[in-house]
Amino acid sequence: MGSGYLSIPGKEPLKATELSRVYEFSSFEEAMAFMSEATTHISQVDHHPRWENIWRSVSVWLTTWDIGHKPSMLDIELARYLDQLRGKYSPPKPKPRSVN
Repeated sequence: MGSGYLSIPGKEPLKATELSRVYEFSSFEEAMAFMSEATTHISQVDHHPRWENIWRSVSVWLTTWDIGHKPSMLDIELARYLDQLRGKYSPPKPKPRSVN
């Protein structure tokens, strides 16, 4: 996972530090299946990501608000789980090449 900063509205200049990753899938259906399967684990550990789905991609940002919007072991463990879960799905389809 990469890391980045998120500005927190009304809390400037406070910044959140997040772990982030974009997971690519072979279809929209696989991206949705990944998110659906992940929700069971996420609910069990009661640590919820900020995430978004756009077509075959799922973007995930992890941070722990209770400790000042920084990554915690909960984030690292959830990132490992999501990486492992991603391995169950087909590799993404290659993007078409443009002809010049």
